[in-house]
Amino acid sequence: MYESVHDNRCPDLVRDSLCGVRAVSFHERHAMAGFIPSWLPGGVFWVYLTGIVLILASVSLIIQKQVKWAALGLAAFLALTILTIWLPGLSNEAMRQTAMTGILKDLALLGVSLTFFSFYGQSRA
Repeated sequence: MYESVHDNRCPDLVRDSLCGVRAVSFHERHAMAGFIPSWLPGGVFWVYLTGIVLILASVSLIIQKQVKWAALGLAAFLALTILTIWLPGLSNEAMRQTAMTGILKDLALLGVSLTFFSFYGQSRA
């Protein structure tokens, strides 16, 4: 298992997931702005910022550079997304199912990101 993490094909699933989310972020930017908490000004700006963060993480995984730090940054970003967007969304009846799906998706990606951080941190410090 340790060797497969460093195989160039291993990040494909995470990279493809991030690229897919990024594409949706830019294409559906106004719909996604509705997920931004009302106490956070900027709306669509945060959707664009999210897309850029996911692009940078994807590029890092594709070119196999700074994977350790990209994975840690992605994990922090996903944790903030869960705490600021998805958990508050559970209290809204209309958004509950979407919020739960978002929590599960982001928790899974967060776990994978921390796994990458752990493995790349051991071998490529």
